[in-house]
Amino acid sequence: MSNTNLTLPLLHSLKAYAKTFAVSGNAEQLSAIASAILRFQPQEGALSLMSTDAVIQQVVQQFGVDRGLPDTLDLAIDSKTEQLIQGVHQWQRSLENQVLNTLNAYAQNFQTEQLQNLLPETVLSILPLVEDAQLHKSEFDFLLQQVKSKFNIENALGQVIEPQYLAIAQKLAKSLQLGNVTQLFEQQLLQGRLQGRSLVEQSVENLTESFVNQELEKFLGSDAVTVDIDVDAQQMMVKQVVLKLNMMQSSPPPVKSNADISKQLDQEVAKMQALRSQPISFSFQPPQ
Repeated sequence: MSNTNLTLPLLHSLKAYAKTFAVSGNAEQLSAIASAILRFQPQEGALSLMSTDAVIQQVVQQFGVDRGLPDTLDLAIDSKTEQLIQGVHQWQRSLENQVLNTLNAYAQNFQTEQLQNLLPETVLSILPLVEDAQLHKSEFDFLLQQVKSKFNIENALGQVIEPQYLAIAQKLAKSLQLGNVTQLFEQQLLQGRLQGRSLVEQSVENLTESFVNQELEKFLGSDAVTVDIDVDAQQMMVKQVVLKLNMMQSSPPPVKSNADISKQLDQEVAKMQALRSQPISFSFQPPQ
C-alpha cells in the first residue's frame, strides 16, 4: 500500500475527529489521535513501526498546514468516517477510565505513598493488564497527560471500586513487587547479554511476546535471579517489557539510525541502573 493511499484517509479522519470533538491540541496530541485512528482504520497488510511513525508525522504536519482552510473548517463527514472516529474516541475514553479505576483501586487497597510521583511507571504497568494492543509512544504520552490531570489521591480514597478493578489492582501490586526483576531483565535485554548481540540488531518486528518470552526463560534460568516467579507473573512481565521496548522504538524521529537507537537504549540502561541502587527485595506483601 502506498503512503498516499494511507495518508489521505487518515488525514480526512483526523480532520473529522478534530472537528467533531473540538480538538485544538498540539502536535503530540494530534499524533496520539492519528495513531489511534490508524489502529482502527481498515488497511491492507501490516505496517512496520517505522512506516507507521512516518505516516503519522506526515499526516500531522499536513493537518497543521490545512487547519484553517475552508475545506477543513467545512469538512463533510460521511457515515463510515463518523463511525470510525466515534469508535476511536470511545476506545480512548475507555482505556483512560480503566487506568484511572485501577489506580483508584490500588490507592485504596495497597499503598498511596509516592504514587502520585510514580504515575508513569505505574500506568505503564497497568496497560498490559487492561489492554492487549501495543500503544504507540505518542498514545502513551497523551494518555499519561490525561491521567495526571484527573488522578488525585484524596479523591481516589473516596471512590466506590468495582470488583473487576480490585482484581486488576491485585495483579498490579504483584507486578510492581517484581519491578526490580523486570528492570534487571530489561537491562540485560538492552545490553544484548541474553541473545549475544545488541538489541539494536533486532528488527522491531522481532520484539514480540514470543521473542521476549524466550529471552525471559533464559534470564530466569541464569544466576541473575534466585526467586521463583509463577507463570502469570512471567506473562505480565513479558507484556510490560514488549510494550516498553516497542514504545521506545516508536518515539520520534520516525526514521532512526542504529546509532540513534543505540544512544536511546544506552540512556534507558543508565536510568535502570540508577533505579537499581537497592538490592532486589520481595518484602512487600499486599494487605489481606
